[in-house]
Amino acid sequence: MAKVLENDSYVFSHAQQQAISDFFYALDANSLGSVIKKMFFFGFSVNAGLRDVMNPTSTESWNSAPVSGDMNDGYATFVNESILTSHTVSSLGIAYNNCGAFFSGTNMTRQTSSYVNAYTSSSSNFQLKQDTGETAFRSGYSANVKSTTEKQDGVFVATRLVNAVAMTRIKASRAVENVTATKTGGSSPSATISFFAGNTIGNVSSVGITSGLSAANAETLAGLIYDVCVGIGHTDLTSQDS
Repeated sequence: MAKVLENDSYVFSHAQQQAISDFFYALDANSLGSVIKKMFFFGFSVNAGLRDVMNPTSTESWNSAPVSGDMNDGYATFVNESILTSHTVSSLGIAYNNCGAFFSGTNMTRQTSSYVNAYTSSSSNFQLKQDTGETAFRSGYSANVKSTTEKQDGVFVATRLVNAVAMTRIKASRAVENVTATKTGGSSPSATISFFAGNTIGNVSSVGITSGLSAANAETLAGLIYDVCVGIGHTDLTSQDS
């Protein structure tokens, strides 16, 4: 929070400060603090959206930036923005079979969207995306593992740990929906990781990357992300289920 105040032209409210503080406390209490490799909040200021929550001295770059009018004190309204990072899967210390990604959004347009993307081939990839209706994940395999049918809104956490793939969706009223699958083979993509890829339309509050998680830990982390995103101002997460 201090780096955002110092560099990014935004002053947090007391409620936002408390929500972020509670989030970090809950991560530590659940032994999840070290699993998040990158995390970004949107809606404070344009520049603040580039600052890594887990390492506030680290920033990325907009490839296509929103404008200040798209900031809504806790979520940003995206219309085809994109961030190209300086990282690969390997440079973050994760791998195709030990990784995860998350995203929170509401009013998401039903289309093909890339929330987290690094693609080299059909068996060398790391992607959290919308597959024209469903939020989907793949990491080192071709066929998408999909979340709830025809649901685009909520907090989504997806992960692969060895051959176990899990996805959690937290929807309105903090209700939980889980999907699991088994996937084998694959390799880590060499491509640089991007966020949103210029094809995301909707209200977005967070995106990030994790190491591999158990299904239970993925569900726990999804709940904590839901809590902090609602706490910083993305209150539509509590009611939208589309």
